[in-house]
Amino acid sequence: MNKSRIWTSLFISAVLLQNVSMVEAKSIQQQFPTHLSGIGDSLGMESAMPANTLPVNERDSVDEVMNVGLENFKAGILNGNADQIIGLYVKECGGFKVIQYPAGSDGSVSPEKGVLTQFLRPASDRVIALLAHNYSSGKLFDSFPIGSQMVVVFGDGHQETYRLREKERYHALNGASSQSDFIELNTGEKQSASELYEHVFGGEPHLTLQTCIQNGDDQDWGRLFLVADRVE
Repeated sequence: MNKSRIWTSLFISAVLLQNVSMVEAKSIQQQFPTHLSGIGDSLGMESAMPANTLPVNERDSVDEVMNVGLENFKAGILNGNADQIIGLYVKECGGFKVIQYPAGSDGSVSPEKGVLTQFLRPASDRVIALLAHNYSSGKLFDSFPIGSQMVVVFGDGHQETYRLREKERYHALNGASSQSDFIELNTGEKQSASELYEHVFGGEPHLTLQTCIQNGDDQDWGRLFLVADRVE
């Protein structure tokens, strides 16, 4: 992947965590039959708004995930497609439904509670990237303990297990720019957009969860990445 493509990819993974349009929100709602959308609240006007415009009671509420055992979670979402990721189950939290968007629509992330969106571009290297808004399912990411087992569920019921290895936090020096540099908050190390993209989405097959870090009214202030390794 050339440098401009990498910059574009990381920029997409940043802006896709901003609010989606009402048109996109309506199309998302249409993709969930009633018996599957019970994982989270049905979409409304508030769920498509950016975090800093949500009412306080919405921002502070706990996301509704499918808080059942793994097998019951799987039974409620299976679609028979062995190649499609349809869920993520975290023992300490519950089950999240996973959706994908068509090629060219990587900039859209579901605002629905209990739903994660797969960032498909890293999948070509067998890296699973799951994204969520920090005012929806993403606000639960930081509560996952290091060492947590995270089960990725496929449409035919088979699964892959990952173990959470680390959480990485970065400050985006220019969150709206496709070429922003990033500062790793623990070490103070500076990384370019291309370096960070390769770090979190490149390398050996693994699982990466991403959401934004909000600081005050700055919704794009930083990024939180959860990196988990495959358990054989």
